[in-house]
Amino acid sequence: MRCDSTYKNMGRGCVFPGVQPVFSLSRTDPEANENATHVYDAQRKIAGAPGLQTPLHQGSTAQGKKNRRKMCPTGPAHPRPAGKECDEYPFASTKEGGNPANGSTRLISKDDNQKAGNRLKLWQGRSCDRR
Repeated sequence: MRCDSTYKNMGRGCVFPGVQPVFSLSRTDPEANENATHVYDAQRKIAGAPGLQTPLHQGSTAQGKKNRRKMCPTGPAHPRPAGKECDEYPFASTKEGGNPANGSTRLISKDDNQKAGNRLKLWQGRSCDRR
């Protein structure tokens, strides 16, 4: 265990460097169950099971924007029903995201997608402004 007073400018804190950080969502959580179900299905469908058998790696904010555009393009050729957003997996914010040939997309409720995305950003230590 390592403790110091400069952890993310939040005062004192302790870390356990031997512990693998894990982000998880629950399919029984009414606020993010559509996203959790998409992740669950995608991890079982995509070759190599990214995020299940191999870890995902946090990418840059700029790469996340590019990945999102590749996976969930906008415009008349990609209509979205009212209240729905395109969800991508692996997450656009990861280095593994942005590959339509080895990824998954699904239309889910906007509220669910934004809540899950904000949780991921908080976990990654980023702001909660999803788009």
